[in-house]
Amino acid sequence: MPESLESQHRDIERMTSLGLLAKNAAANLIQPGIGWLVLLVLSPILVRVLDTATYGTWMLLLQIGAYFTVVDGTIQLTITHFVSRARGTGDREYMRRMLTTAEVVLLVMGALAAVTSWLVAWRLGFVFKDIPRTILSDASAALIFIGCAIGSALPFSTLAGSFRAYQKNELSAIATVTGKVVGALGIGWAAFHHEGLARMAVWWAIGNLISPALLLIFWSRWRDRVTIRLSNVSPRAIREFLGFGGSLIIAQLCGLLITGLDMPVVAAFAFPAAAYYALASTVTSMVTVPQIAITSVVFPVTSAMSGLASPARMGSALIKFSRYSTAIQLLLTLPLVAGMSILLRLWVGPVYAKYSLPLAMVLVVSQFVRTTLRPFAMVSLSAGQQTKILLSPISEGAVNLSVSLVLVHWMGAIGVAIGTLVGAFVGVAVHLTVSIKLIDHAVHVDRGRLLAEGILRPMLCAAPASILLAWMYVENISTPFYVIGIATGMAITALLLYVWNFKAEERTDLHRLARRCMGLSAVAGAQ
Repeated sequence: MPESLESQHRDIERMTSLGLLAKNAAANLIQPGIGWLVLLVLSPILVRVLDTATYGTWMLLLQIGAYFTVVDGTIQLTITHFVSRARGTGDREYMRRMLTTAEVVLLVMGALAAVTSWLVAWRLGFVFKDIPRTILSDASAALIFIGCAIGSALPFSTLAGSFRAYQKNELSAIATVTGKVVGALGIGWAAFHHEGLARMAVWWAIGNLISPALLLIFWSRWRDRVTIRLSNVSPRAIREFLGFGGSLIIAQLCGLLITGLDMPVVAAFAFPAAAYYALASTVTSMVTVPQIAITSVVFPVTSAMSGLASPARMGSALIKFSRYSTAIQLLLTLPLVAGMSILLRLWVGPVYAKYSLPLAMVLVVSQFVRTTLRPFAMVSLSAGQQTKILLSPISEGAVNLSVSLVLVHWMGAIGVAIGTLVGAFVGVAVHLTVSIKLIDHAVHVDRGRLLAEGILRPMLCAAPASILLAWMYVENISTPFYVIGIATGMAITALLLYVWNFKAEERTDLHRLARRCMGLSAVAGAQ
């Protein structure tokens, strides 16, 4: 084998080593993880100090606010892609053009978010007729505060995307965590003192604006920063930026149909269950937030590989990442599903637990199904095949929304959750039957091998624990022994994953990472 090819293969093996991926995943998890923990701490406070109608309305407002940021993550990902490319070539002029183009796009999106929030707030009571009249004006004001804060913060996403490209995720993490903690403390204070939704939204806005302020401070002190000027914008840069990000934005908009419209559908047609559905969605974040944060490490790795590796090599990496991803999903999902009833009773009390439990169960399973092929989507995206995998999110979103709108009239909120589950199966099926063929020239992977090694193999490692926990649940084992059973089942699953799912070299990577972590802990303790 020529030396250049050997060097390339060594680079690929290094980039896909389990130890390196685990280290980057841990760093990625800090930023959303803290926000996730803040949400978990804040939710039981809100459900105890707010009535169900007010809590449901608050969560609805946050969901509407999330629509204004629907392209934010996509824009950041696009910025990371172009800044990484500019760093690789050393072309700072190219970096300046693309960052300025992104800034223009985000300025327009920010202005639209602020204006749209005013329009939606004006017609809030018309769209959601079951919102109590006593809190409607307060809710409308709250939505305006939320929308304007989001519109003001959006342009600073160029900075966050740039820091990600430089692998300085800790700077974005510090900014985000600080803002979320301040906002959460303020929201909790306002709710506890019954100051109303508008005052809660003001605190939310303050937290949301602290993050970009800190990013700007970090950027002003960043030695590798480039100057962003409107004169750097060119038609070619706009075409290139939108050419890469346009299909991602379409896929993101399809994501609105998958889960983003669930809360409005429930609020519009089954408002009494809105608070319970919102809480069930929060429970689902216990799986989605860490899973997405961890598997996001695939994108920069496979983006770098796409210029070095053959389609067959990319396919092998996809199977490898799928085994990792499915193992992570199982370790997150299985204990959550098994202990859901206990968790909800302790977390939010028996009333919310009773009505949120079936919704949360269906939503968590739905999330497990739809993210089994997330590595496939990430690898396809990094290989520049984003337009060829759009059929899956479009199909999933259309089916999800259609089934939800039909079933909500017959079954209430649980019908919306079932719609999400049906859509998840459709999305996976389309990827396996259509998308995998369309990208074969860039990522060559055998469908049977992907299913057998990437998904079914790690799932079989969880079979003994699943059988044990199902038996204990049916036999109505007492809570202390049931908790012990969950711990035992997860230990068995982790052991089987270690022995059977991970290969010898991957276990070596884990040992090396563990020794490194213990070494760092020892040094920190000595200091």
